[in-house]
Amino acid sequence: MTYFISRLRYFVGTKLRDFTFPLFFYFFLRVNLNSWIVNFYLYSIVPKESRFNHTKNILFLEKGVFNDEIKEVFSDKKFKLLQLNRKFTKSLSNFCFKKKVNQHNFKIVRNNKKHLDNFRHYLVKAFKGLNAQLFVTFNFGSEEDEVIIHLKKLNIPSICLHKEGLMTQGEYRDYIKILSKRIKFPGKKILVYNETIKKILIKHQNHNAKNLIICGSPRFDKILNAKIEVKQMKIIMFLPGLYKSLPSQLGINSKMSWKNLCDDFLNLVKVLSEDLYDYKFILKSKSRDFELMKNKLKEIKGENLILDTKSLASDLLKNACFSLGFNSMALIESACYRIPTINCMFGEAKNIKYEKYIHNYGSLIKNVYSIKEAVKYVKKNLRVDFNKSISNKDKKILDKLIGNSEGDSIIRVRREIDKII
Repeated sequence: MTYFISRLRYFVGTKLRDFTFPLFFYFFLRVNLNSWIVNFYLYSIVPKESRFNHTKNILFLEKGVFNDEIKEVFSDKKFKLLQLNRKFTKSLSNFCFKKKVNQHNFKIVRNNKKHLDNFRHYLVKAFKGLNAQLFVTFNFGSEEDEVIIHLKKLNIPSICLHKEGLMTQGEYRDYIKILSKRIKFPGKKILVYNETIKKILIKHQNHNAKNLIICGSPRFDKILNAKIEVKQMKIIMFLPGLYKSLPSQLGINSKMSWKNLCDDFLNLVKVLSEDLYDYKFILKSKSRDFELMKNKLKEIKGENLILDTKSLASDLLKNACFSLGFNSMALIESACYRIPTINCMFGEAKNIKYEKYIHNYGSLIKNVYSIKEAVKYVKKNLRVDFNKSISNKDKKILDKLIGNSEGDSIIRVRREIDKII
């Protein structure tokens, strides 16, 4: 009952916070509000079944799937989780620097000493009296860097569980370009997915190798250690993003897109859902991709077809019998659940100039190059018995891509955290 109440309080608090935030922010900038009010808008206490015996307070920057990774990493009852309101830090930086601040311009805008001093003044006001032993972020390069610098003055160390881990060859090259626009991560350590990203950060940001630790992707621990469930007649189709993995997603000017690929993928959804009418189809889309393609998505209808923009991929995949997508981490999750999985190499994916922006999954995931080939492969493998274990060959691929083939990433992450706090 106590856990239910804490979840209810968290839900109601989140809704109230979002609805009244503009009013709070207006007064925060102009008067000295009660510290309880400031703390209410600054962070939320994440509900946990063990509410007591907390000895360590962990402040973390909120971000979609990252929130769930944090809950897994800090599941031990000794940790109390404080979820930092990203809307607050974004609004504050935009106000103080008088423009929209992001990873691509923060290094430049912070050179304005007057604006920077103003931002720092409000950070002092906001974080006054904060009781935390660690701050965890998923990235660096924007206003969170100044939060890290400020917390350092309060003797609160920071680490980055680096989410920019799985990249294509082209993305790695583009990432190197934008690193020059970011200040060096000012926290204690960066915990990365793989050797490639570690080498890039050492070479192009002069990080100390001792402060860059390969821990792999924590989100895969739960999947790799999951008990394989009985498969239902459910097929998950991950909608490709129009600009997924392409330069524009990192703020680099580019006219490249996956338009033809996305069109072909939607045609495949229509064909499969009509042919396999006994199966339930879930078309999973990120909200931003849905907004870009919503007009075409509205044209796809079917009683056995559901559009989902909210669920986690891992939750949808648990008892699915097949999955399809393109260039997605979700496809690796699917393969780790031992589900037949295909990467749809349609449209632009067959053009050589796009080659460096496509993941090489090796034997882990099957590539298909046309709607006809995809339909044939799906129908042939729908009722094939899944493998109960991942082959050594595929484990080597997982280690290269996500640094985690045994489901022990969180152990490595906690080991590094224990060295700090």
